Amino acid sequence: MKKISTLLALSAASLVGIFAACSSSENSDKIIAEVGAEKIYQSDLEFLKRTAPHPYAMPGQEGAALENIIESRVIYQAGKEILGDEQKIENRLLELEERFLSQMYQEIFLGQNLGFTDEKLQAFFNRNKKIFAADSCKELNDCRDAVAKKIYLSENAEAAKNYVEAQKLIVTAPSLNLGFVETQDSAEAKNVEKTFREKLSLFALPHFQQEDFSASSREGILKNDTIFQLLFGKDSIAVDDFRSVRIGDKFIVMKVFLRRAPELKATDNLDSILRNRFADEYAEKLVNNSEKNLLEKFAIRFVDFSKEEVQKYFESHKKSADEIWNDSLAEKVQWAIWQDAEYPLDSMTVLVTSNDKPILFEKDVKQMRSEMPPRFRLEYGRRRSASVLLNWKLQATAAREVGLDKSPMTAKLRNSIKLRFYRSALLDHLGDTGYLISEDTLKAIFDRIGSKIYPEKKFESVRGKMGIIAHTPDNIFRYEFYKRYPNSTVTDLDSMKVAVFLSAMNDLTRNWFENFRRDLYQKYPVKILDSAFLPRRDLFSTSDLIAFADSIHQAHNLNGAYLNWVRVISLGENNDSILSRAVYELAIIDFENARYKDSDAELAAYLRVWPNGEKAEKVLFSRAFQARENLKEDSLALALFQEFKTKYPKSDLIESVDWLIKDIQSGGKLSEDLLKKIEEQE
Repeated sequence: MKKISTLLALSAASLVGIFAACSSSENSDKIIAEVGAEKIYQSDLEFLKRTAPHPYAMPGQEGAALENIIESRVIYQAGKEILGDEQKIENRLLELEERFLSQMYQEIFLGQNLGFTDEKLQAFFNRNKKIFAADSCKELNDCRDAVAKKIYLSENAEAAKNYVEAQKLIVTAPSLNLGFVETQDSAEAKNVEKTFREKLSLFALPHFQQEDFSASSREGILKNDTIFQLLFGKDSIAVDDFRSVRIGDKFIVMKVFLRRAPELKATDNLDSILRNRFADEYAEKLVNNSEKNLLEKFAIRFVDFSKEEVQKYFESHKKSADEIWNDSLAEKVQWAIWQDAEYPLDSMTVLVTSNDKPILFEKDVKQMRSEMPPRFRLEYGRRRSASVLLNWKLQATAAREVGLDKSPMTAKLRNSIKLRFYRSALLDHLGDTGYLISEDTLKAIFDRIGSKIYPEKKFESVRGKMGIIAHTPDNIFRYEFYKRYPNSTVTDLDSMKVAVFLSAMNDLTRNWFENFRRDLYQKYPVKILDSAFLPRRDLFSTSDLIAFADSIHQAHNLNGAYLNWVRVISLGENNDSILSRAVYELAIIDFENARYKDSDAELAAYLRVWPNGEKAEKVLFSRAFQARENLKEDSLALALFQEFKTKYPKSDLIESVDWLIKDIQSGGKLSEDLLKKIEEQE
């Protein structure tokens, strides 16, 4: 539980996907799955689809979204069982309430709902289903943004009408970029004409101007009808052409540099386009101006520090004894204290007031900064930290005013965050205690191996790392070692573990977690009650994973196939037949992706770990051929081909191997002659 407090350090942006409230459908909430003792409802799926990042919110991703929920419930139940009742987590949820509500207000109430409650959106949607059905919108969550905009437009019909009429003139009008000079001097006008005609530098013209003009405007020189007609009339000036016009006692010399077509045509749906733009502009302003509006609404003021505190800070930070305090320095020192969060203030120092009442204290900033990872603290001085806290507080207050804290889905919000906390706390606990390996075993591994990997650390600080070593099968270590050192003569397994553990630790930890998840799914079985999610794929079946990896490989989805074979290694690490097959397939995919060095490392590791494996003959030939053709390492290729000839004298490939050996020994002359003969025959 030691890391629970640091969860606050997640930036506001990283929590956006969690903080939301959503409406359940008209139909009664049905159970779609059971995970051990946990039930998953249709509304849980809607909640995730509304708040989760891509791809869960995309059409057709309902199954993936459900799997995400299932895993969270599996891990949660394991967390409760292993950790017991964690009051710290419940307390932390209460402490973070303002931050959750802040995100609900900014991202959901304003960003998604345009300032309307879920209930109002649902009621409007129910009354106008036929309108939204035309856009393939069956549920509110399918078109929440469109529903919110239609409500806004219906409530601001007159303003929308005025906006549309004004914008029509602008977006349907052509525009141009014009260079011109206004002068009362005829000689200067002739010089400008010459400059335009001969395309000389315009920067030498003393009164030269360059502007964009639209046919929808009659401002500036466009007030004159003669000039307007020259620019936008039937016989207007062409691009790169110029005209000189005398208006009263002035000469105006103009050259058109660029013409632009209207942004939109005066089509039947122009009104609809502009109405949507009106709503879009409102939505953008609503979010962007929310902080400013709340500061004004609650009469917020950042408090000046006392004169005594300012003088004290000056005395402790002045650069020399010659510097003398004076009142003109007060403002600079005030700002310095605001920036210097490390400078100690009394914890009850008032930093911010609302309507002249204290709402933020120095102790609040201290608490926030204590929860941040040290690398972030330099970026968050006292003023920035106070501003973040203040924003959370004001938005949470605004959220409560509109009832977001009591919305139907607030319980799901809190539960979603609680599940994440349990997951983090469980993994921290398992790591701290050695991943369920006995203390005696962990100490023995540390004495034998760990003390060499971490010579400067004590056993207690790397207990979890020793657990990963204990969980990892020997052949995984051999594979990782020979992948990095294909020609090594080391055979001692402990030495191999010492050599590769640090570089392979993340992969080995991932392997452990995959197997841990598999065990949990067996302990907390999944039961799907909604036939729409059947049949459900077994996420931990190595045979299913292999079949799926093969199928997408054949469909040329190399990256997808690669990731699936990595999972096969994680889940099949105790089965040499499965493990060696996966290593071989990774090498093939790397070869097809032109990652020849990676492919060679995997092939080399295969031969060292499974010299008599099922695919050893293919692997040896493939490695030799790749060394020759792709890595251009003839000496390595020659040694490998000769090894192949010795080891597999009756192979169907022996004739090809003999020829390749001779070609390498001839310096490539045989292949050159062969190519010439082929060219001659063609």
